[in-house]
Formats: sequence, C-alpha cells, structure tokens
Amino acid sequence: MDLKTLNHLSHAPIGNHFSSHSTPYIRFHPKPRSVLSPLRICPAPGNNRTNRLITACITPSQELMGEESEIASEKGRSIDSVLTTEEEEEGETGVVETEREELVGKESLWNQIVEIMKFSGPATGLWICGPLMSLIGTVVIGQGSSLELAALGNIYCSCRVPLLILRLIPTSTRVPCRDVQRGRAVPCRPICFVPILLRALPFFNCPATVLCDHASYVFMFLSIATSNMVATSLARQNKDEVQHQISILLFIGLTCGVGMLFCTRFLGAWALTAFTGPKNVHIIPAANTYVQIRSLAWPAVLVGWVAQSASLGMKDSWGPLKALAVATIVNGIGTIVLCTFLGYGIAGAAWATLVSQVIAGCMMIESLNKKGYNAFALSVPSPSELLQVFMLAAPVFLTMISKVAFFSLIVYFATSMGTNTVAAHQVMFQLFSMGVVFGEPLSQTAQSFMPELMYGVNRSLPKARSLLKSLLIFGALSGLIMGSIGASIPLLFPKLFSPDPEVIGEMRKVLIPYFMSLCVTASVLSLEGTLLAGRDLKFLSLSMSGCFSLGALFLMLVSGRGFGLAGCWCALVGFQWSRFFMALRRLLSPDGILYSEDLTRHQMGKLKAV
Repeated sequence: MDLKTLNHLSHAPIGNHFSSHSTPYIRFHPKPRSVLSPLRICPAPGNNRTNRLITACITPSQELMGEESEIASEKGRSIDSVLTTEEEEEGETGVVETEREELVGKESLWNQIVEIMKFSGPATGLWICGPLMSLIGTVVIGQGSSLELAALGNIYCSCRVPLLILRLIPTSTRVPCRDVQRGRAVPCRPICFVPILLRALPFFNCPATVLCDHASYVFMFLSIATSNMVATSLARQNKDEVQHQISILLFIGLTCGVGMLFCTRFLGAWALTAFTGPKNVHIIPAANTYVQIRSLAWPAVLVGWVAQSASLGMKDSWGPLKALAVATIVNGIGTIVLCTFLGYGIAGAAWATLVSQVIAGCMMIESLNKKGYNAFALSVPSPSELLQVFMLAAPVFLTMISKVAFFSLIVYFATSMGTNTVAAHQVMFQLFSMGVVFGEPLSQTAQSFMPELMYGVNRSLPKARSLLKSLLIFGALSGLIMGSIGASIPLLFPKLFSPDPEVIGEMRKVLIPYFMSLCVTASVLSLEGTLLAGRDLKFLSLSMSGCFSLGALFLMLVSGRGFGLAGCWCALVGFQWSRFFMALRRLLSPDGILYSEDLTRHQMGKLKAV
C-alpha cells in the first residue's frame, strides 16, 4: 500500500482493522511539517503481530533493518508521484490564472469605459439644470419689466458693460443701463435666443442672483466633503459609518441653511445696498423682495446638496438627475404661470424657484432613503468630528476661492480695456463656462470611483491608474470637441452675439488661447478629482494658491504692458496648463497616491461614532 492509500485510510477509524486482536498503540503527527514525512506507527508492547501496514518503527529493543529499504523505495515512489501531481496542478493553475488575467484586463478596461459613460452622462445634467433654471427666470422676467430684470441681476452696469451687450435682450425688454444712471430707459434691438442663454451663466452678474445663487458656491465644500467621505466609507464596506457621516453632514447642512436664512433675512437689504452702490438704490426694493423669498429655501438647498452628494458618492447619478429634472420643469411652469399669466413679476419667479428647490431637496432625501439610509436621522457632530470635517473642507474651500478669485481678476482687468473689449470677453467667457460644465462630471466620477480602488477592501492601485488613464482620455476628447465647437461658433457665426465688427475682431483675437485653455480643462478636473478622492488636499490647495498668485502677477504685467484681451486669455492658458502639469506630476510621482503603499499620509482618520 502506498502513502496515498495510507493517508486516505488515516481518516477512517483505525480500530476496525484490528477488531480481532489487541488494539495497537497508534500515534499520528496531527500536522506533519511535510507531506513526505514518514508515518510512524509503534505497536503496543506485548503484541508483535505483523500488520498489513508497512511501518517505520525504531524502538530501543529492535531495529527493522529489512524494512528500511522497502520504506525508502516507497518514499521515492511517493516523492515522484507527489511532485508530478504538484507540477501538473501548478501548470494548470498558471494557465488558468494567465487566461483569467487577460480576460479581466480586457473586461476591466471596457467596464471602466461603460461605468464612466453611465455615471458621467447623467451627471452632466446636474450641472446644466442650475443654469437652465436661471435662464427661465431671466427670459420671463426680461419680458415684463426692465427694473425687475436689473434687480434680478442679469445686467452688467456695475461692470460698465456697454449697450452692445444689452442689445441681446428682446425688444419688449427695456434694460435700464442709462435708466439706472441718467433716469431714462434705452430700447434694445433683438438678436436671437442663443445670447440670452449665454448671458444666464455668468459667475459675476449683479445683486439678487449673487446673494441667492452665487453665494451658494461658498458651501460647495460641503458637497465635495460629503461625496468624498461617503465614497471612502463605502470603499471600506462600512454601512454604519456611512449612515453616521450622512447624519452629521445633514445636520451641518441644515445648520448652515438656517444660518443663511437669518443672515439674508436681517442683512439682505444692507448687502444689496453695498453691492449695487448709491446710484442704483431704486432697484433695491425689487431685488430685496426676490432675495427674501428665495432665502426661505436655504435649508432645503443645502440639505438637498448633502443628499445629492451622498448619492453621487454611492455612484448613483440618475437619482439626483431625476430630482433636478423635475425641479427644472416645475420652475419653468411656475415662473411662466406666476409671472406671465398672473402678473406676480419678480416675486413670482422667486416663489417658483423656491418651490422647485424644495421639491428637489425632498426628492434627493427620498432617493437616499430608498438606498437603505435614513436621511431624516440627524446627528450632532462632536468637536473631533467637526474638526475632521473642517480639515477636509478648509483646503477645498481655499482651492475654490483661489479659482473663483482668478476668474474674477480676469473680468476685472478685461473691464478696464474698453467697451468693445469687455463685450468680446463676456461672450468668450460664457462660451468657456459652458464648456467647463462638460468636464465637471469627470471630476465627480473620479471622486466617486477612486476611493474604492485606492483604499477600499478590494484595493488595487493598478486599476486606479487604469481608471485615471480612461478619465484622461475622456477628458482630452471632451476638451478637444468642446474647444473646437466653442471656437468655431465665434469664427463662423459671430453675428449671433454682436453685429459690431470691432467686437467680432476682439473675439477672434482670443480664439487660440480660448481653445488652448478649454481643451485641457476636462483633464485638469479629472486630475484634481483624483487628488480629492485620495485626499491629497494640502498639495491641491497649495498648488492652486500658487497658480493664483503667479497668474495674478502675470495679469498685472500684461495689463500694464498693454497686451489687451489676448494677454488676459494667455494668463488663463497658463493658469489651466499649470494646474494640469502640477497635478499630473504629483499623481505620477513614486510618492503619489497612485503609487505609494502608505495610506496614512493622505488619508484622514475615520469618523468615530457618537
């Protein structure tokens, strides 16, 4: 009997084979060090019956010399058979693993492409719905009252923008540019609907929308912190931690919303007066009416942001898109009915926007509840938890402030270059803003998918690098397409924006820097989204602050040397490409978050349960 048979029989009750004889004393090693170690069976004293088992037994009284050769031959045959079996198994395993790796590699690349398309497609709508809601109010209010349109904040008198830009409003609108400063209205000539769409997207308009819409950018850190923390906890497969983080972030959002409600309620009129200046005090009552109504939605807006960001952190972009789509439809219908048919004017637009934002917030919360989380459970954060949220939010806030401040500096320097120049800049900047919208979903994709690959249960840095490669490819294609489309519109159809040849000439001067700055924007957002996902926040905030400082110095230099609008846009090119190369170098470095095995440098600690 060979070793395999002996090993097989060892699992059966040995006593059955010796039922008619005295039971021998049998001792097995329970965990042999090697499969090939000899089995020792020592019979009990007094019984010298020859067994069918071949034994390798050495006692002080006797040595079985004749059996040693038989044991050696048995052991040799066993070694050969075991080695042959192991080699065959290893060969089969190697072939299977190689085929599996090739299949997984192909499937993973294709799955990444499919997942990016499934997630970023609906996510694009999230960034379009907001400007679209502003557009609806702009168009409807503009048809009724020039004073209310000015109060709404879609004129550029405070920036000294010429009448040429104001001609983009339909004939029935009386835009009060000279009305504001000289007491009489100026009729405006219609061009088409497209420029109105472009005018609805600026970062810096005027009074009411600044306090309602643009002030919300201050709380963008809350949205980014939520998606980052939720995605990180899901990567650890810790649902309780996810629920707790959602609870404390909802509490923070609700607290900030209530605080903004009271600040707007008591300080709204003062802020509007400080913003518009003493020459435009007659638009403050209408603007204050709009602001006071919209302020009632602040808690719903920020709570909805947290719920939306939590869904995005869970890789769900369809739920938030459905909520915002319904809100946009409600806003459009409500604004048309209240303003056009019932004659409520700017107050009607405010009420329609308020209702749509509350509906969106409720739908976001309901979407979160359907995922198995309780969005109505609020938890008061402890000081340590609040500090950890602040540690994540502060660098993000600094990054956003640096970015917005640089864009505002470009507007400031372009404003001082004359009416035709600033008119051309306004058109090109709105085209640039629309192109940026299509890069934001890639940043959100990185923030939602990267944490699982960086420090999740199924951590895989090669897959994270592969995902970044896919995002960069998507970003490059998106940037080239949007840059080409954006540059071709002023080149081929310049009269869509203005019939003035001087304005058209200024627009065409900046087409090359416009294309260069926009084509890299989506890739920049992908890289910065990856840094946010890896929580390399110190580098991100310092690099953005450095780019802002150098960009501001360059803007002052080109403005003082008389390089005109092209110099401002060259500064934007330098700003964008500097961000790209710095983020890319950081991610590709051996100490970067995609190559380093040390997770303690860039990863914050877990939030403790209350």
